[in-house]
Amino acid sequence: MENENVMSEKDSLRIIQDMIDATKHSLLQDGVIYIYWGWIILFCSLGEYLLMLTTFKYPYLTWLVMPFAVFRYMHYVKQRRAGSRVKSYIDEYMSVLWRAFIISASTILCLFPVIGYERVLPLIIILYGIGTYTSGGVLRFPPLTYGGLANYPLAIAAFFTSFQNQLIILSIAVLVSYIIPGYLLKANFKSRNV
Repeated sequence: MENENVMSEKDSLRIIQDMIDATKHSLLQDGVIYIYWGWIILFCSLGEYLLMLTTFKYPYLTWLVMPFAVFRYMHYVKQRRAGSRVKSYIDEYMSVLWRAFIISASTILCLFPVIGYERVLPLIIILYGIGTYTSGGVLRFPPLTYGGLANYPLAIAAFFTSFQNQLIILSIAVLVSYIIPGYLLKANFKSRNV
């Protein structure tokens, strides 16, 4: 009777490998989250920049797409979680990291009347650097790490330029830390799952 309950070494290794594969799938997914947010932020920042070049009074209105983007993102995450079989420690860590990012970015945005709007974007770019650098390290995906590192000199440059030019720097920041690594992550995911 006791021998029936004992797993073979081969069965144990298969279960462990299945758990690792499920974790890789839930972590790496396909880069969609980085691509999604990268394009949304790129659209908003370049849109505001271009509208500032015109006589339009309210160029910041491009950012009104954000509530819709957040709603769509929350729906996507809910669907993704429903299909997930395993939630690893790394999944939990990444979730906490990006929640901290959202709380920090929201705090900075709420404080812009106090700190000045010309300091908001450089601080947000630093947060992008923290989030993507850390994600790249945890996922062991160098393009995210390097993209995150690229945000620090961009943030420094942003502190020394006008708000209008900061929008261009923000666009570059999301391009190198979200969009390009996101597409590389997607290609990496596809090559692993062919």
